[in-house]
Amino acid sequence: MTPQHKAALRRFIGFSLCNLPGTAVELLIVWLLSQYLFLTYAGQYIVAPVVAFECAVVTNFTLFSRLVWRDRISGMRTRARLLRMLAYNLSASGIYLVRIGVIQVMGILWHPPVVLCDLASMLFSGLVNYTINDRVIFAGRRKHRLLVSTLITLAYPWIHLRIKGRENIPSSDSQRPVVYVCNHGFISGPVMAAVNLPDAFRPWVDSRMLDREACYNSLYDTFGRSLHLSSRVRHRIISRLRDIVIAVIKDYNPIPVIKDGSRQVLQTLQLSVDALTEGSNLLIFPEHSRQAYHGDVASERHKADNELRTFYSGFAYLGDLYHRQTGRPLFFVPLYVDRKHRTMHVSAPIPYCHTGSPHSDRQKLADTLFLALSRMSAETTNSHSTPA
Repeated sequence: MTPQHKAALRRFIGFSLCNLPGTAVELLIVWLLSQYLFLTYAGQYIVAPVVAFECAVVTNFTLFSRLVWRDRISGMRTRARLLRMLAYNLSASGIYLVRIGVIQVMGILWHPPVVLCDLASMLFSGLVNYTINDRVIFAGRRKHRLLVSTLITLAYPWIHLRIKGRENIPSSDSQRPVVYVCNHGFISGPVMAAVNLPDAFRPWVDSRMLDREACYNSLYDTFGRSLHLSSRVRHRIISRLRDIVIAVIKDYNPIPVIKDGSRQVLQTLQLSVDALTEGSNLLIFPEHSRQAYHGDVASERHKADNELRTFYSGFAYLGDLYHRQTGRPLFFVPLYVDRKHRTMHVSAPIPYCHTGSPHSDRQKLADTLFLALSRMSAETTNSHSTPA
């Protein structure tokens, strides 16, 4: 068991134990209110449970913030704590409704004893509750806004990757910014790398994905044509998806890449170097673009899973510009996302070597990184191939 897994297990045990006082408080408050304060049905069966539930929420939140996740929110301002308490309250209410739903579904489908239904719903809701608390509410210094954190948490089981080569990711206390260079694939590279990379970064993003009209057209070409629905319904679905995509992308504080015109490219490079000198890491996808296709999502995804395209070498200007501005070498970390086998491979950092010949230095860096990703791709294919 890794140290991260041990820490997570200890935190989960603490979370489970801290729920016991909250349960005791809830039962005690219900009993006191129903016995000595409320005499009507509404008071005993509606008001008392609601008041008791809120008292349990306050108790649990206090214990979680003081004992389980204290290291993440210590020194936080009162306003931030109150906002997290409100989020916890809403989350606990939603999970309680989910628990009731699980009991009803089990009762309708399998008719087990109600005690087993309640136990199963308790275990399920407990895991969901812990996950939301750990990844969203008590996430410490937020990497994302609450809405985006919630979306990522809900999608995480489907886009989670096993990381091989984690030791090649610089530690969080490292003062050396790096550029993560990842394969693009279909959409698996950007999405899965952004969610699974255990480091803060600013991604390069095609500027068209930040424009409402251009983003809509791109999503429609990618997904809309394959939806066998009326044009009106497709338009509504793609419009809502467009708004979510833009909100998530902006939450990563991206650096827009404008591909038309050398001035705009230089602007992207300068913004990137400024971000690096300020200590931010970058995540880029330098593969050449695929040719346009017409809604054949399955075949496009199959191509993306089995083909690594050559790199634009322009990204290597970052090494040259960073060296000129700081006098230090810039390190590039190769990433390879293997969607098919749910794995992200991380190779050792590769420095930009300044020899006084900028053109050859940039080309050498681009070629070295491409070879590193090609090796990871080949190793992945060979390790999962079936012997003849």
